[in-house]
Amino acid sequence: MTLPYGYSLTELDTVDSTNSEAMRLISGGAGHGAVVWARTQTSGRGRRGRNWVSPPGNLYASVVVRLKPGRDPGQLAFVAALGAVDALTPHGGVRIKWPNDVLLGGKKLAGILIEVENGLAVIGIGVNLASAPDDTRLPATILPDPPLPG
Repeated sequence: MTLPYGYSLTELDTVDSTNSEAMRLISGGAGHGAVVWARTQTSGRGRRGRNWVSPPGNLYASVVVRLKPGRDPGQLAFVAALGAVDALTPHGGVRIKWPNDVLLGGKKLAGILIEVENGLAVIGIGVNLASAPDDTRLPATILPDPPLPG
């Protein structure tokens, strides 16, 4: 996988949480542009400590970004959600449920978690590509096959 200049990828088969791994990388000296991607998480989490079910086949990734002084890190959730909606727009019906959910047809498709450490923000995202959990506060869904060109 090729990332833009200044970004580095840590690719893992299994991790407790991509956000936790990104925080460990920050503690080890990593900075802006560190990206963590895993095939599965054993302790994925959402806002307010909620569990994020993380079976293989879905997307679990976190990116470290430098915070601009005086900026509210919570605003990054909206920016990340807009990016997710933009990437998923070809599927239609994708919208944001503030502050950190991306919905498709009124069901949760993706979740975003922002955490801050030493002036850096970790933006984590989980997207249900292959499977969706059954026991969630909001009904969940998966990303359908892309529409065929018309």
